[in-house]
Amino acid sequence: MVQPRTAMLCSRSHDGLLELLAAIRLSSGLPAPDLEAALSGTDLAPPEGASLSGWLYKSDAALGDFKRRFMSLDPILGRAQYYKDEGQENLKGELRLEGCIAVAGPPSRLRVQLPTPYVITVASGGRITALCLDSIGEMLTWLSVLQAI
Repeated sequence: MVQPRTAMLCSRSHDGLLELLAAIRLSSGLPAPDLEAALSGTDLAPPEGASLSGWLYKSDAALGDFKRRFMSLDPILGRAQYYKDEGQENLKGELRLEGCIAVAGPPSRLRVQLPTPYVITVASGGRITALCLDSIGEMLTWLSVLQAI
């Protein structure tokens, strides 16, 4: 478990992403990755309206413990549904994303350690949710889609 103090950046520019990667690396204590290689092969701008799904860690409503969830994001409907399983049979909840604000980095009032250093904070409808992804590429892809909603 790591507890990074990642800078809150919202830039989609190449320089902004390099700055974000550097901040994550420095705050997490992880070995220095090749930042250019981290960006190569990562589609940072999925087609408009593209849905996204995958495994991530999601905080509960009080920004407490993180639970491993399979999340399916539909930007056209403006919502993300999360499940206990990849078969999407056991719906655990839903995030309404119309007008959401998504930034890289943990929320300031988080009281637990993060499962990974790759964090997105989503604010929507008075609710703050922290999402932890398994890699920098996944984090940047999810952030790009969330910021396009």
